Amino acid sequence: MRLLVTGGTGWVGRHVVRAARAAGHDVVHASRTPGPDGVRLDVRDGAEVLRCLETVRPDALVHTAYDQQDWGTTTTGTVHVVRGCGLVGARLVALSTDLVLPSREAWSDESVPPAPTTPYAAAKAACEAAVAAALDDAVVVRTSLVVGRGSTHHALVHAVAAGQGALRDDEIRCPVHVLDLSAALVELATEARGVRGLAHVAGAQAMSRHDLGLLVARHEGLDPARLPVASRGDAPGPACVRLDSTRAASLLRTRVRPVAEALAAEATITTAAG
Repeated sequence: MRLLVTGGTGWVGRHVVRAARAAGHDVVHASRTPGPDGVRLDVRDGAEVLRCLETVRPDALVHTAYDQQDWGTTTTGTVHVVRGCGLVGARLVALSTDLVLPSREAWSDESVPPAPTTPYAAAKAACEAAVAAALDDAVVVRTSLVVGRGSTHHALVHAVAAGQGALRDDEIRCPVHVLDLSAALVELATEARGVRGLAHVAGAQAMSRHDLGLLVARHEGLDPARLPVASRGDAPGPACVRLDSTRAASLLRTRVRPVAEALAAEATITTAAG
């Protein structure tokens, strides 16, 4: 199959491209700075998005492009992608976030309505609504903290271990390894084309950012004692989001591993390679 990946030079996007190519698909990646093997695309430009889709003619598009600080990239860009997919008949797999959901101790499945409390979460909720309103052949994938070597959370843990800041022990999420998320996105774009609507793809372990940091430190050779604890206080966004990924787990071949297992496997591979 022919796939187009927006945000293809971003951290998640690069992993999606690799996973799709490893599965034997014809992959085109697009971004504002694509490099020699990609296509330049600014999703804020609707005409440019349409030209790209008409040129590439993908069977499916995996949309990972976003900017937490820019409504135009996140929301207007998604509207342009939605319109383009509708015009060329491409399936859309759009990545969203657990931050659109309300804070609650109970697990949240796809029936829990959005209740965004930050500008970024509101932008992503608008993206979800745009996809649902305009496309039948589409799935919006809500995920949580995405981890793996090179992730922002790994970088944060290294910074905290070096004496910069602390990690919150009262902010609960369901981290997922980037390899598992990427494999699920590719499967949804290619093999699992019957899955539509909303799908939660996150790890089965709910944990605080501090507990996640301790896991990362253990596998990165850092001293866990150098990771101080902080409280989120009145920080914006939900304090606790436990994504229930039962639906996706029942429909996909891809196994989303508990984050502790995934990080341990990554550490083993890195040690063997070194």
